[in-house]
Amino acid sequence: MRKAGWLVIGALVCACSDDDDDIFIDDFDDIDADGIPDDIDDDLPDNVSVWRATIAGIGNFSQLTGDSVVRQIDNGTPFSATTTIRGDVTNAVRPWHVHFGTCATGGEIVGDGLASPRLTVGSDGTATASVRISCDLDEDDAYHINIHESDAAFDNIIACGDLVLQ
Repeated sequence: MRKAGWLVIGALVCACSDDDDDIFIDDFDDIDADGIPDDIDDDLPDNVSVWRATIAGIGNFSQLTGDSVVRQIDNGTPFSATTTIRGDVTNAVRPWHVHFGTCATGGEIVGDGLASPRLTVGSDGTATASVRISCDLDEDDAYHINIHESDAAFDNIIACGDLVLQ
């Protein structure tokens, strides 16, 4: 029942759609060393919007770097996001989300806050995770990606990056 409640809240936060005829993470097969699909900008239809963020660590986590790519077809369909972090501690598990607003202003999570899988850091200090969110992003609005320290320290944002429409 709790999960259903979050789904209802997610639906209220943004305009959602059940359209399934769109491009998502699975449509990009070649992932480069940073975890970002090599062909993200190659051969995309004209109606696909792409946002990118450069992730930077904050405070005691200033060694963290990363990237995020968000893709959405322009007809109000769900979007997909891929985030990669580097320079982190092996086995760390980091919650992450797409948020409204900027890193400076903050903002609510876009869509279902439980949808994003955790970033689980490997022995090389990197982690990559992807998610599909059933909400429409507005090209006129600001969005950002933030990385939380852990589920237990969820209020501590350790890295952030503003999404920029390409």
